[in-house]
This record gives sequence, structure tokens and C-alpha cells, in this order.
Amino acid sequence: MQELQSTLNETLISIGIACITLAGAYATFYLRRLTEKLKLETEKIQDDRQKELVIEALYRLDDVASKTVSAIEQTAADIIRKDISISDGDRKEKLQELGIRAYDQIIKTLEPEYVKALNESLGDFEGYVKSTIEDKVRLMKEEKHKA
Repeated sequence: MQELQSTLNETLISIGIACITLAGAYATFYLRRLTEKLKLETEKIQDDRQKELVIEALYRLDDVASKTVSAIEQTAADIIRKDISISDGDRKEKLQELGIRAYDQIIKTLEPEYVKALNESLGDFEGYVKSTIEDKVRLMKEEKHKA
């Protein structure tokens, strides 16, 4: 009888250890899954914030480019148009200088976090800004022709 009781105790201890091991394995598995889920949610939050930042930066770039092109057009470009003595080559050079000036002003005006976000998300940030400037100049010309 004592042997039977001893064997039964050993069996119960073995089953208890197996249950504890199984519970530990399940807890570890659950914690890993929870950790992975939290990582994914954190990445999603960061991706969403990055996306929002890029959208904000694009709106800000559009606004700054409009105002910068308008300001430059009202001052320097008017002088160039009125000066008939300027040759086509000089006129193109002066217009390129105005484009560079507009680009520099836009970059100075944009918040550093916007510049960084656009640099990271656009393939060619400088090219995009220059295209935006050209688009604003074109829109301004169209508006003047309509008026």
C-alpha cells in the first residue's frame, strides 16, 4: 500500500510539474503575442503620425510657396518685366535667380520637422519644391490673364 501511495504521489507531482510547465509555456506564448501586438500598434501609431506630418508639411509647403512666389513676383519680377532693355539671356538669368531666392526663402520658412518629413518621404525634395514654385508661378500667370 505504501508503494502504491508513493507511486501515486510521484505521479501527482509529475502531473503538477507538467501543469506548471504548460502554464509557464502558455504565459510565455501569451506575453510574446501581446508584445508583438503592442509593437505593431506602436508602429501603426508612428506610421500614422508620420503620415499626418507629411500631409501637414505638404500643405505648409504649398502655402509658403504661394506666399513666397507672390511676394517675389510683386517686387523683383515687376522690375524685370518693365525693363525692356534687358536681353532675353539676362532676363532668364534674373528669373533663375528669383527661383533660387524663392527656394531659399521657402526652405528657411518651413519648420525643420516638415523639411525632415518631406526629405524622408519624397524621392527628390529639392526637385519637388522647385516644381511647386514653378506651379505657383504658372497659376499666378493664369490668374493674371483671366483678370
